[in-house]
Amino acid sequence: MCHGHIMSRVLIENGSSLNVISKSTLAKLPCDGTYMRPSPMVVRAFDESRREVMGEIDLPVQIGPITFEITFHVMDIVPAYSCLLGRRWIHYVGVVPSTLHQKMKYMINDQLVIVSGEGDLLVSNLSTTPYVETT
Repeated sequence: MCHGHIMSRVLIENGSSLNVISKSTLAKLPCDGTYMRPSPMVVRAFDESRREVMGEIDLPVQIGPITFEITFHVMDIVPAYSCLLGRRWIHYVGVVPSTLHQKMKYMINDQLVIVSGEGDLLVSNLSTTPYVETT
Protein backbone atom coordinates (compact mmCIF):
# COMPACT_ATOMS: atom_id res chain seq x y z
CA MET A 1 0.00 0.00 0.00
CA CYS A 2 1.08 3.54 -0.71
CA HIS A 3 -0.77 6.56 0.66
CA GLY A 4 -3.71 4.29 1.54
CA HIS A 5 -3.95 2.79 -1.97
CA ILE A 6 -3.32 -0.86 -2.77
CA MET A 7 -0.81 -1.15 -5.58
CA SER A 8 -1.28 -4.10 -7.89
CA ARG A 9 1.50 -5.86 -9.80
CA VAL A 10 4.49 -4.90 -7.66
CA LEU A 11 7.59 -6.61 -9.05
CA ILE A 12 10.35 -7.71 -6.66
CA GLU A 13 13.39 -7.96 -8.94
CA ASN A 14 16.83 -8.77 -7.61
CA GLY A 15 18.25 -8.15 -11.09
CA SER A 16 17.46 -4.43 -10.92
CA SER A 17 19.71 -1.99 -9.12
CA LEU A 18 16.91 0.61 -8.87
CA ASN A 19 13.45 0.97 -7.41
CA VAL A 20 11.28 2.18 -10.30
CA ILE A 21 7.78 3.64 -10.49
CA SER A 22 6.14 4.70 -13.71
CA LYS A 23 4.94 8.25 -14.26
CA SER A 24 1.38 6.97 -14.82
CA THR A 25 1.34 5.02 -11.54
CA LEU A 26 2.68 8.02 -9.62
CA ALA A 27 -0.05 10.20 -11.15
CA LYS A 28 -2.71 7.84 -9.74
CA LEU A 29 -1.43 8.19 -6.19
CA PRO A 30 -2.58 11.05 -3.95
CA CYS A 31 0.86 12.60 -3.64
CA ASP A 32 2.30 15.85 -4.79
CA GLY A 33 4.79 15.39 -7.62
CA THR A 34 6.57 18.60 -6.56
CA TYR A 35 8.55 16.48 -4.09
CA MET A 36 10.30 14.78 -7.01
CA ARG A 37 14.00 15.56 -7.09
CA PRO A 38 15.88 15.87 -10.38
CA SER A 39 18.02 12.93 -11.42
CA PRO A 40 20.68 12.94 -14.14
CA MET A 41 20.55 9.14 -14.27
CA VAL A 42 20.10 7.25 -17.52
CA VAL A 43 18.92 3.64 -17.31
CA ARG A 44 19.78 0.86 -19.70
CA ALA A 45 16.72 -1.37 -20.21
CA PHE A 46 16.74 -5.13 -20.84
CA ASP A 47 16.64 -4.52 -24.59
CA GLU A 48 19.81 -2.37 -24.26
CA SER A 49 17.88 0.84 -24.98
CA ARG A 50 18.63 3.92 -22.90
CA ARG A 51 15.85 5.53 -20.85
CA GLU A 52 16.05 8.79 -18.96
CA VAL A 53 14.89 9.04 -15.37
CA MET A 54 12.45 11.92 -14.84
CA GLY A 55 13.41 12.26 -11.19
CA GLU A 56 13.32 10.48 -7.88
CA ILE A 57 10.77 10.58 -5.09
CA ASP A 58 10.48 9.09 -1.60
CA LEU A 59 7.21 7.28 -0.98
CA PRO A 60 5.88 5.49 2.11
CA VAL A 61 5.07 1.92 1.07
CA GLN A 62 3.49 -0.57 3.47
CA ILE A 63 4.68 -4.10 2.82
CA GLY A 64 3.24 -6.49 5.35
CA PRO A 65 2.99 -4.80 8.76
CA ILE A 66 5.87 -2.36 8.15
CA THR A 67 5.90 0.93 6.24
CA PHE A 68 9.15 1.64 4.42
CA GLU A 69 10.26 5.00 3.03
CA ILE A 70 11.41 3.94 -0.43
CA THR A 71 13.24 6.09 -2.95
CA PHE A 72 11.79 5.44 -6.41
CA HIS A 73 13.18 6.54 -9.75
CA VAL A 74 10.29 7.91 -11.83
CA MET A 75 10.31 6.93 -15.49
CA ASP A 76 7.94 7.65 -18.38
CA ILE A 77 7.50 3.98 -19.37
CA VAL A 78 4.61 1.56 -19.87
CA PRO A 79 5.61 -1.48 -17.81
CA ALA A 80 3.56 -4.54 -16.87
CA TYR A 81 4.07 -3.63 -13.19
CA SER A 82 3.05 -0.60 -11.12
CA CYS A 83 6.43 -0.40 -9.41
CA LEU A 84 9.63 -2.37 -9.21
CA LEU A 85 11.51 -2.98 -5.98
CA GLY A 86 15.12 -3.76 -6.80
CA ARG A 87 18.28 -4.84 -5.02
CA ARG A 88 18.64 -1.58 -3.10
CA TRP A 89 15.41 -2.21 -1.18
CA ILE A 90 15.81 -6.02 -1.07
CA HIS A 91 19.29 -5.76 0.50
CA TYR A 92 18.36 -2.91 2.85
CA VAL A 93 15.48 -4.88 4.35
CA GLY A 94 17.07 -8.32 3.99
CA VAL A 95 14.15 -9.69 2.00
CA VAL A 96 14.22 -13.24 0.68
CA PRO A 97 11.92 -13.22 -2.39
CA SER A 98 10.53 -16.39 -3.96
CA THR A 99 9.03 -16.11 -7.42
CA LEU A 100 8.11 -19.80 -7.31
CA HIS A 101 5.97 -19.42 -4.18
CA GLN A 102 4.91 -15.80 -4.86
CA LYS A 103 6.02 -14.82 -1.36
CA MET A 104 8.76 -12.90 0.34
CA LYS A 105 10.15 -13.16 3.84
CA TYR A 106 12.02 -10.72 6.05
CA MET A 107 12.85 -10.31 9.73
CA ILE A 108 11.68 -7.34 11.82
CA ASN A 109 12.41 -7.18 15.56
CA ASP A 110 13.30 -10.90 15.67
CA GLN A 111 9.98 -11.84 14.06
CA LEU A 112 9.60 -13.49 10.66
CA VAL A 113 7.26 -11.60 8.31
CA ILE A 114 5.87 -13.51 5.32
CA VAL A 115 4.11 -11.50 2.62
CA SER A 116 2.10 -13.46 0.07
CA GLY A 117 1.31 -12.47 -3.51
CA GLU A 118 -1.56 -10.13 -4.30
CA GLY A 119 -4.12 -12.94 -4.57
CA ASP A 120 -4.07 -13.31 -0.79
CA LEU A 121 -3.85 -9.59 -0.10
CA LEU A 122 -6.75 -8.36 -2.19
CA VAL A 123 -9.37 -10.58 -0.58
CA SER A 124 -9.55 -8.41 2.52
CA ASN A 125 -10.92 -4.87 2.46
CA LEU A 126 -10.79 -4.48 -1.32
CA SER A 127 -14.14 -2.73 -1.38
CA THR A 128 -13.02 -0.08 1.15
CA THR A 129 -9.43 0.47 0.00
CA PRO A 130 -8.52 2.49 -3.11
CA TYR A 131 -6.73 0.41 -5.70
CA VAL A 132 -4.04 1.49 -8.18
CA GLU A 133 -3.57 -0.71 -11.24
CA THR A 134 -1.34 -0.30 -14.25
CA THR A 135 -2.93 0.23 -17.62
